[in-house]
Amino acid sequence: SIKFQDILHKFDITGTIRSGLSDSVTISINKPDGQITTRSVIPDNKGHFSTSILIDNTWQLGSYNISAKHQNHLIGSISFTVI
Repeated sequence: SIKFQDILHKFDITGTIRSGLSDSVTISINKPDGQITTRSVIPDNKGHFSTSILIDNTWQLGSYNISAKHQNHLIGSISFTVI
């Protein structure tokens, strides 16, 4: 759980896909109200990808799920709660 005692929290989302695979990695953020925000990340030539999200006091309270997909296959996910 995350409490907003601080003003801003930065979370890095990183991973690796098999080198040589093309296409982007899609990062999806499922919000407590059911909305889904997505962004595409382009891996480097070694397959590494990275992006960051900033969570501040404008984020809704509740449960979130962040997932990463490559070529429509789930490659990782994590859940957290903003309280």
